[in-house]
Order: sequence, then C-alpha cells, then structure tokens
Amino acid sequence: MGLNPEFTFETFVHKPHYDLAYQEALKAAELNPLNPPHNPLYLWGGIKWDRIHLVHAIANRALEKGHRTLLVTIPEFIDRMQEAQRADAIEDFRFRVRTPDVLVVHDLQYLTNYPELEEEFFHTIDDVRNNKGQLVLSSDVRLQSLVFQRVPDELKSRFQWGLIAGMDPEKS
Repeated sequence: MGLNPEFTFETFVHKPHYDLAYQEALKAAELNPLNPPHNPLYLWGGIKWDRIHLVHAIANRALEKGHRTLLVTIPEFIDRMQEAQRADAIEDFRFRVRTPDVLVVHDLQYLTNYPELEEEFFHTIDDVRNNKGQLVLSSDVRLQSLVFQRVPDELKSRFQWGLIAGMDPEKS
C-alpha cells in the first residue's frame, strides 16, 4: 500500500463519532512517552475511505516525527512474506516488519484468508511491542464478528491488548 501524502490529520474530515479513534490515532502517531498510546490501537468499521485516510495520517505523522514507519495491508504482508521465503530471505523480511517504531496493518479482516500467516503475525506483534513500537491495526469489522472466529484465541487476544476504537456511527 503506497503511502498517500495527501492523507494527513489536517485533511481528515472529522466526524463526532470518530472522536475516540481520531484522538487515539494522534497519540499513536506521536509516540510521546509522557502520553503513551494504547498498544495496539485497533480501528474498525465506518466508511472505508475515512479509515484508510486515518491510517495514512498516522503513518505520515509518524514519519514526519522521524519514526521508522511501515504501512502494509494483510495481502501485502503475505505477499512479502512468501517472496522472502522463496528468496531464502525470511530473516530480512522479519527484520523489516518487526522493527519499525510504528507498524500500521490495514485490512486485518483478510488475515483469516491466510492461516499460514497467523504464526508469523503473532510473533510480529510480540516483537514490535517488545521493541517499544506502536501497532495500529485496521479492519472493516469488529473483533467479535464472525470473520475473526477462525483466528486463534492467542492471536486475537493480542489485538485486544490495547484499545478498540469503532468508527461506525451506529456502533461506536
């Protein structure tokens, strides 16, 4: 997912039902130890383009602040992992996805399409957090939806360690 420099906090159309998601997204992008963000921040629902705009705004602000930042979708994550496996470069892949200051993972609902990704993603989450990095996860659906019922509990529990912020005006 190429980072869109036009999607910033300043250009985000703020709606009242996005208050929590917006405020926590700002904290996640800043990585201020005096005002630590919830980790991970799980953004779900709402209008897809608004959520995309917000995850790009997080990545753009984090980069602006000098933080090593990676924004990736689940399909991109699996493609890069499989390419690394074929090239016998899995350790390079792991270093790239497990060591950023801010890791933003979009379209988390597609994780259920790739069971072979679950263990790798599990260790990625642990390593980013152990390295004091910030995780931002984004999905069309809430964690309690049927989509995530096939995800192992130990992985799903990591998604719930931080804050779950809905962007759906009817369910926030």
